[in-house]
Amino acid sequence: MSEHLPIASIGTCIGCNRFGRVDRGVCADCLRPPRGRRWAEMSRRCREDPEFALAVLARITTERGKAMFISFIRTCAHPSIARAVDDA
Repeated sequence: MSEHLPIASIGTCIGCNRFGRVDRGVCADCLRPPRGRRWAEMSRRCREDPEFALAVLARITTERGKAMFISFIRTCAHPSIARAVDDA
């Protein structure tokens, strides 16, 4: 049995903010395509950094995409970041 299992811990996922088993901060659902570790990092940054969240919102080109992003921020981010995105 020389198979090495990934080191995991219990905590909150940086991508979706759910509590459970995480591998270096990211849950199995967020590690699967089409998301991945980079998506989880961007998600965390959007929830913690209002300037980054506004920059991401500015780059989204479709109205549906903007609505989905704003819904995500309202659901998962700190209220101050949600207000900044709502005001934009």
